[in-house]
Order: sequence, then structure tokens, then C-alpha cells
Amino acid sequence: MGLLSKKDTDSEKDFETEFHFPTSDKALLIFTRNPDLGKVKTRLAGGVGDAAALEIYKFLLQHTVSITQNLSLDKQVFYSEKIRASDYWDENTFSKKLQHGDDLGARMQKAFSTAFASGYKKAIIIGSDMYDLSQKDLEEAFSALDDHDFVVGPAEDGGYYLLGMTFLKPELCSRITTSLTLASIPGFPRDDWRAVVQGGLALG
Repeated sequence: MGLLSKKDTDSEKDFETEFHFPTSDKALLIFTRNPDLGKVKTRLAGGVGDAAALEIYKFLLQHTVSITQNLSLDKQVFYSEKIRASDYWDENTFSKKLQHGDDLGARMQKAFSTAFASGYKKAIIIGSDMYDLSQKDLEEAFSALDDHDFVVGPAEDGGYYLLGMTFLKPELCSRITTSLTLASIPGFPRDDWRAVVQGGLALG
């Protein structure tokens, strides 16, 4: 049971859950873009067109639902613009929220801050279009937070596709510029997956 308030939505039953009582000490925060024509996978659309890019994005959304829906933890979907009812994200499995902040780093920081203020001990943010990501990867990332304060999955473009914390460290929500002591996460399919010890940050 939570407190509900009407937000910027486009259907008759779109609400943001401002607060819900945690059922786990772990929260998966899924950042997603609204699947609107011409607004997703824009670089890919330059080669295949907006319609094809949208269909690819919808396929990736369904993949993300499939690898997260059975995780034994609380799952929250953060929409970029509008919360949608009756979409890929079943309200019985995923709580729905809006992203808040002027840029991605600020929005991530806000999501982490709210999660920890709600009582979660571990929180991980992912995007909604990572085809290589699996349920096992996410389970192992949360397990890594048993022994490390932060976990990060670096991306080839210099950013990252997964970021987890056991407490809020705001500077980790901005551009990764530091590489300190690392500890590997065994069993991950990519060699560049790393866990981060306190004060440390994994890079590429």
C-alpha cells in the first residue's frame, strides 16, 4: 500500500507511487524511456529509420521485463516523461515512478537517495535496453554488494550500464573519471564487470 498522486500521464490510470513500503532490503531501479516514435534509439534510427528503431527498443524492453520480473526484490521503473498504465511493466510486479532532475546524473542521484531514505540497504540502477544483461548477472551484482559498497558495469563508450550502492555517493552518478582498487565479480560473462571497494570505482 502506498500514497498515490496524479502525475504527468497520458491515460486514465497512470499514477506514480510516491512511497511504498519495502518488501525487501534490495531495490532494482530501472530507468526507461517512453517508447515513442522518434525518441528512442536515435543513433540507431539514423541507419534503420524511426519505426524500426522503435520496434527494436520495444523488443529490448520485453527482454528487460523478462530478466527482472522474477527477481526476489523490489523493482521500480522510472519513466523518462510519462507513466503508462497497461504497458510492458505489470503494476503487480513493478512500482512506477518518474525520473526527476535536470540531467541523467541528477535523476540517478535522486532515485538512489529516495531508495535509501525508504530503507533499502542495496540499490542498483540499470537501463531498460541491455540485451546482454541476464537475471543471473543482476543476482550476482546484488551479491557483490554483500562485500563491497559499490558495484559498476562499465560500458565500452566510457559510461556504465549498471551502478549499485549500499549508501549514496553522489559523485558516482556523474562521469566516471577515477579508477581505484577493484575486485572481480566471479561468474559474470563480461571481463569488464567489476565490484568496487569503498572509495573505489571500476573503469573500462
